[in-house]
Amino acid sequence: MITDLGLLQAFAAVADCASFADGAKRLGLHASVLSRRVAALEDELRVQLIQRTTRGLALTKAGERFHARCRTLLADLAAACEDVSGDSERLAGLVRITAPHSLLAEALVAPVVADLLARHEGLRVDIVLDERKVDLVSNAIEVAVRVGPVPDSRYYARPLATLSGLLVASPDYLARKGTPHNTDELAETHDCLMHAEMSGQGLWRMDGGDTPAWRARANSFETLRQLACAGVGVAVMPAFAVQRELDAGHLKVVLPQWQSPTFPLFVVAPPAAQLSARARLVMDALVAYASRPAHRWGEPA
Repeated sequence: MITDLGLLQAFAAVADCASFADGAKRLGLHASVLSRRVAALEDELRVQLIQRTTRGLALTKAGERFHARCRTLLADLAAACEDVSGDSERLAGLVRITAPHSLLAEALVAPVVADLLARHEGLRVDIVLDERKVDLVSNAIEVAVRVGPVPDSRYYARPLATLSGLLVASPDYLARKGTPHNTDELAETHDCLMHAEMSGQGLWRMDGGDTPAWRARANSFETLRQLACAGVGVAVMPAFAVQRELDAGHLKVVLPQWQSPTFPLFVVAPPAAQLSARARLVMDALVAYASRPAHRWGEPA
């Protein structure tokens, strides 16, 4: 029977991250320490859990089965400890949060995390920016901010807001190119800045249903915001992401009567039964913060 919890934690970290180095970073240990602990666990169980090769590592069949049980055991133990402590004012430990791009991290995640870290000295937060909708469980992520529908019914999802876009351009660009009066004029005579991924989801849908040709394209709203401020063209931007630029006069709204498609914004977590108190705290805080008007996102929580 395994009596050293550290061996289980070491194996779970390596298996979750598929890397001794990344697992070591998660636990704050040296990779050599993790390697010795995993080897000790294999010796005690008398079974190989991880196959080590020159190209990386992979779980054996036994390792896959043990990893699933081990992860559940550690999650249940953490939840039990948090439950009996009964003190939400002393939450401690690591929570991993992912968001699709830095605009949402800057406007929504960062203010919430800053407030939580100020109130919970033992809390640690790892923020991972990733456009992909990675599997939360296999990547040991407890909280994800996601745009669009959440098709995976395994996950626990709570709505945050409904996002919409604004057509914006700099005063310098409008002085050079003129202000369009309708979407036909915009599509025919103006330089459009496209988001490489969101435009395919109808973000630039015009009245006729067509998407205009683009002058510049990027898979980053931050880059498009910079290009718009530099006078390169007209961009569709999430309203919360350009409020400061609009207030400062660096950007102006083009065709304010135009309505962009809307996209739901959710905070997502693994199944509710597996949620730690830390994850619930973060989700509650994000939901509360997102209830304020979007133009106030980015202010201190």
